[in-house]
Amino acid sequence: MAKTNFKKLLIEKGEKIGLAIAGSIAVSLVLTQLFWPGYGLLAPSSKEFKSKLEDMTKTVDARMSSEDNKPQEGTPDMPDPTKNPKKGAKLDTFATQTIDKPEKYQMADLFAASTPLDTNRRQPSTFQPIEGKAAFLYAQLRSYMLSKDATQIGVLDGAPPMGSAGGLRQAAGFYGGDRGPGAGPMPMTGGGRGGRGNVNLGQGNTGNPETGGLSDGPAAKFRMIDVSKLATQPNVRLAETVRPLRMVLLAASFPYRAQLDEFRTKLRLPSRAAVLAETSLDTDAMGQALPAFRFLNVKVERVEVDPQGKPLTGKKWTEINLTEDYKPYVVLSGRRLEPDDATLDSISFDRMVMPRLAQIRENQYPRIEESLPTLAAALAALKGKQVTPSAPSILNAADDFDPLSRVPNNQQPGMGPGGERPGPMVNPRPGPGNNPVRGPGTGPGMNLPEIEPPDHCLVRIVDVKIEPGKAYRYRVQVAMANPNYKRTDVANPRYAEKQDLATNNLWYELPDTVVVPPEQQFYAVDQKDIDGKDYKGLNAEARPGLNQVAIQVHKWLEDVINPSNRGRAYIGEWVVAERLFVGKGEYAGRTPTIELPVWVETREKFIVPKKKDGMKETSGLPVPFGTKPQDAVVVDFSATEVKVDYTEMKMEKPVKVSVRDTQRTEVLLWSPDGKLLAMQSTEDAENAERKTRLDAYRARIKEVKGGTPAIGTGPFGGTP
Repeated sequence: MAKTNFKKLLIEKGEKIGLAIAGSIAVSLVLTQLFWPGYGLLAPSSKEFKSKLEDMTKTVDARMSSEDNKPQEGTPDMPDPTKNPKKGAKLDTFATQTIDKPEKYQMADLFAASTPLDTNRRQPSTFQPIEGKAAFLYAQLRSYMLSKDATQIGVLDGAPPMGSAGGLRQAAGFYGGDRGPGAGPMPMTGGGRGGRGNVNLGQGNTGNPETGGLSDGPAAKFRMIDVSKLATQPNVRLAETVRPLRMVLLAASFPYRAQLDEFRTKLRLPSRAAVLAETSLDTDAMGQALPAFRFLNVKVERVEVDPQGKPLTGKKWTEINLTEDYKPYVVLSGRRLEPDDATLDSISFDRMVMPRLAQIRENQYPRIEESLPTLAAALAALKGKQVTPSAPSILNAADDFDPLSRVPNNQQPGMGPGGERPGPMVNPRPGPGNNPVRGPGTGPGMNLPEIEPPDHCLVRIVDVKIEPGKAYRYRVQVAMANPNYKRTDVANPRYAEKQDLATNNLWYELPDTVVVPPEQQFYAVDQKDIDGKDYKGLNAEARPGLNQVAIQVHKWLEDVINPSNRGRAYIGEWVVAERLFVGKGEYAGRTPTIELPVWVETREKFIVPKKKDGMKETSGLPVPFGTKPQDAVVVDFSATEVKVDYTEMKMEKPVKVSVRDTQRTEVLLWSPDGKLLAMQSTEDAENAERKTRLDAYRARIKEVKGGTPAIGTGPFGGTP
């Protein structure tokens, strides 16, 4: 019998053999699925399936309700070995092992330590704000009038006295007048007006109506006296002026409740109340224990960017020196603060919120805090509940200043009168006790009722060292004290080494780009053409010359010189030269006399200055509308004029009339920073910013002419 050559067979017929086998298998599977009992074509109908399921359900229900299925009295819990001889009488159990110190393992986060076995404290993480907002504003701070070396202060004679002698003594103490022999003048370092040089601590508006000053009518008499003699002058009151200031307000929302829970978990404490009750082994200068849960400071950095928020080449994040920048204005203001709403104060904590200095006019600060959704929700949750406001920040001496402190300087940081913490909480904070809490179940605070703190609290910063025409971005970082400092009951000895918790270089960058606008704006409009016969402003009766064009200039005016006495008058407001005439090749700046509000300390009110020259009376002061150190130049301008001829009937006779109207004016300006500015009258006439600023300027002049009463109260008793 010949041998079959399988190799040759597979080579020649392998493909056909494979297809035949695969086909046979496929046919078998199809036939099986179609004709297997209970499946395919032989499967029962849906009614049969339903009937079968119902029968099974009835059987199970019957067994569950059977008397034999109910436990009999005295039935043992252990299984009967005679009925289950393979397993015996013992229950099956699982071997378990508790992980007491998960930090020994690389996958420590997957393990949970057994609290009863391990009370060692871990290191909490410091959280950072989760949302924020920034806003630029011009401020008019209320300022007392100090000499440049701060040894003299301005007072008013002939005005209602300031108040009690105790109030004047407090003022003298604040300004260093009673700090003791050899104390020297109060230090006044740092600062700057809008980033342009040192703060001028001079007198400000010192015009006297009886000697050719700004005001007219009855007024008090102004004089400078030594600060050391202030307490002996009971019949005087401190004179004040306006201090213009550019500033940026930063508000952010910090996850306060989450931070408390982080401390509670990592420190093995039973409640949030216990976290707030615990004191630290760290002490203050007097040797008193400090709260373990406390904020240390808020670090702020800014970087200069373009108006779209993109970084500029060579610009880096730079820390803001809050103390040195803010202190000069705190000193000048006498530490008068803009009051916060009581509810907002309830989510403000020590070392987190900078105070806002009082302005000469009320309600001038934007309420950006309430625009943050998380803070708004926290405030809404506090409505209708009793809150304990934060302690106010009052300086005992002007050279003892901390911009983030919200407690009086004669008290412990984080402590209130009598050893109680000033708790801006829905429920008052528990007292700290004499010894630190050592762990769960021991020490004070272990049986305290739980509290409901706000979900978020406020972070607020004030930046006063900014420059016009620039744009900035900001970022903030919150620092907290280390609650494990010097303790021995920690899981790792390193946890007890440092006084503050690590921030791990985490920052919160605010989303806003803050643009400080240029403080002089030009517009190619003739306000008389817009207002028509109703125009009564600058150059109302004049017409531009042959080679001149009318423009409008807006300027934020920091101060101006009073020509009557050469004294400086602080303004701090936008003023408008409504109609100036300029020619080609000329500087755009002029020095017209315009109406503007000026604060006069001898009358304690704003006035619009007036001057009589014989029978003629002029209103306002000369204001330079040029830019320094180089002014803008008018390069060229053109006007499109339309002439319309028509006939009208007069005295029953036709008369030909010609009307000329300038439809559009285009002006080219060469700006001081080397840019060519193209302006069109049709666009500028409808410019919303121009119209809003002009309306505000006119309304402000009308308000001042109507009489602005003295406002506010002083910090040392009585009125300012």
